Amino acid sequence: MAHWTSFEKETEKETKKLIRCISKIEDEEDQHFQLALKFVWSNFKFHRFLDVDSHKVGRSIAGIYEKLMVHSDLSKAGSWMRLTEEFLNSPLPNTHGTKVIQTG
Repeated sequence: MAHWTSFEKETEKETKKLIRCISKIEDEEDQHFQLALKFVWSNFKFHRFLDVDSHKVGRSIAGIYEKLMVHSDLSKAGSWMRLTEEFLNSPLPNTHGTKVIQTG
């Protein structure tokens, strides 16, 4: 990379630190160190995380609420819904807005 951002420079530094810590290879010119570095960078660049299925999460939240209601734990059920709503409506770090999962 010709022009690295500060994030990329910091990531490179921390990646090398991680490789040294795990592999105990101190020499950055070592072939094994370079292979590990290429492997890690490849994973950073091309790894894809699956999206959360908000419908499944919503059904799970609603299911827990229903179980609490069936077992007459009304205060726990109320707390469960209040706390999950509060959590879901809290701002996300480094992101604008909130994520809301539809329950029910």
